[in-house]
Amino acid sequence: MSERQNLKRTISLGHLVGIEVGQSIGAGIFALTGIALAMTGPSLPIAFVAAAVPVALAMVVLAMLASAVPISGGTYYYGSRFFSPVAAFTGVWAYVLGAVLGMFPLYALTGTRFLEAMVPGLPRIPVAIALLAVFYLTNLLGARIAIWIQAILVGLLLLALVMFSGLGLPHVAIENFTPLFPGGIGGFAVAASILTFTVLGANAAVELGDEIIDPRKNIPKSFLISIPLVTVFYVVIGIVAAGVTEWSPDVDTTLVVVAGRFLSGPAFAFFVLGGGFLAVITTLNATYLWGTKSLIVITEDGLFPAAIAKVGARFGTPHRLLTIIFLISSLALIVAGERVETFAVFASLGGIIILVPVMGAALRIKKSHPELYRLTTVPLRGSLYYIAPIAGLVLCLVIVAILLVDLSS
Repeated sequence: MSERQNLKRTISLGHLVGIEVGQSIGAGIFALTGIALAMTGPSLPIAFVAAAVPVALAMVVLAMLASAVPISGGTYYYGSRFFSPVAAFTGVWAYVLGAVLGMFPLYALTGTRFLEAMVPGLPRIPVAIALLAVFYLTNLLGARIAIWIQAILVGLLLLALVMFSGLGLPHVAIENFTPLFPGGIGGFAVAASILTFTVLGANAAVELGDEIIDPRKNIPKSFLISIPLVTVFYVVIGIVAAGVTEWSPDVDTTLVVVAGRFLSGPAFAFFVLGGGFLAVITTLNATYLWGTKSLIVITEDGLFPAAIAKVGARFGTPHRLLTIIFLISSLALIVAGERVETFAVFASLGGIIILVPVMGAALRIKKSHPELYRLTTVPLRGSLYYIAPIAGLVLCLVIVAILLVDLSS
């Protein structure tokens, strides 16, 4: 019997939007805003928009596929069934490596830094591993508990970001936006490429198809809600961050430092804990929730030992895969230490590479499986059927090239 049959449909539209928003507005925005600001300066809000373009194209394609064939592990499934098994296998392993060597360590380490702002002197690596352990255990107990925790935390997170934006905008200085591109086109391109990681959260829905209630309708609807919501938040956050910071080539800042320029007392404490810390742990929680699903499908293809991906009957969770992810991510923290930018590049690479075979699948499904294409609730008509996946593919490859050059340097 397929292990996917042990997964339970417990995720509603509201829960799904919460997962996507929590996955997007999380460690990435808090960990990477300062890095991107140093690279591109006042053009940071434009970099957020540029980062959203390839992701939006990819999500249109994913919405078409996911509404036609809603299935857990969809990112691997679509590429392997409708494009190339080899390309899909390569893509999903790039994602796995990006997750355990990038995403999970990045989230845990960033969360620790926020706690340290309130409790100075915390041992960063042990506390980061403890955060990994808490949400590893939470997700062992099943998706229902994890998604309710996610919904509550995302609500508090959005409240903190609204406060940051509302109180920060009056402090924006127009003169800080000149020159607009102090890092040149190269700095802007690298910043936008790294920031693609911050808007990839909607991809989580494609990995949870067997656990979503009415997935053919709710997956596309969730994209329409979460992606614009996240992008608007990012642009406003970018305006505040750039507008209250006087840029210099060696600027070294984070959103906490930015917030400290206009927040104090209880408001600052709420932003650090309700904004920064919750952003990180909602992303960490969501990634545990959806990050194992493509690996379950790989085991069904005989490319991974089936015993490792076994889904427990009691809680409906792949407990062995979750354990492996926790152990390897913890080891990455112990070995690599606090190399945040390296973790960020690995995370972005994994998130982008896995989309390449999906773009290929979208180009072929209409001819190879017309009976499935007719089921989609998001049909791409006319030239858009070719333009969206081809543009998404080209942009993904360009971003991968930029990130590899940045990693090598």
